[in-house]
Amino acid sequence: SDLLTKRYQEVCNNKPSVAVYPVYYPKFNTHKLLKNEGEVWIVIPGAVSFSRRDYLALLPPDVSYNSHIKFVILGNKNTADGNVVYEKVSQAGLLHNFVFFDGFVPEEEFYSYVLQCDYIMPLIHPNHGEYGKYVTEKISGTYNLATAYRKIMLCPQEMNTYEDFQDSSLFYSINDIQTFVNS
Repeated sequence: SDLLTKRYQEVCNNKPSVAVYPVYYPKFNTHKLLKNEGEVWIVIPGAVSFSRRDYLALLPPDVSYNSHIKFVILGNKNTADGNVVYEKVSQAGLLHNFVFFDGFVPEEEFYSYVLQCDYIMPLIHPNHGEYGKYVTEKISGTYNLATAYRKIMLCPQEMNTYEDFQDSSLFYSINDIQTFVNS
């Protein structure tokens, strides 16, 4: 990713490098999912782990999402921090706004959700501790999924400074995520 080139050159004593975007996926069998009229699906793909995504940012105090908003947590909730995320969502009374999976999400189902979603959300907040690495030394596969399938990403305002995201994302303030998502 262009985003990592500067850091790579610093670490590798300015050795030549080029950004490569692996955004071509094989054609997977998919199926039509039941999506109610007016629902907005926000897919958050991958392992349900706090080290990879800031799930708790979706759950500020007294949060309330409109009933047509569905966050699709597209990973196994029974691994890593999945059950903690599920429990926090349940405690907030928001299970009706979330879709969770109790096991490995087969490719057919995974890509069906990606193809039919309205937005993809990396849930990476660079100004919050360990998530900064996703704009300096790592990228998230979520970026590639969004690019390959031409899905709009929902990203924090801090990511608006990176060219890779400017023309393919909508940006929110982490302090006002509820208002952003509901609108």
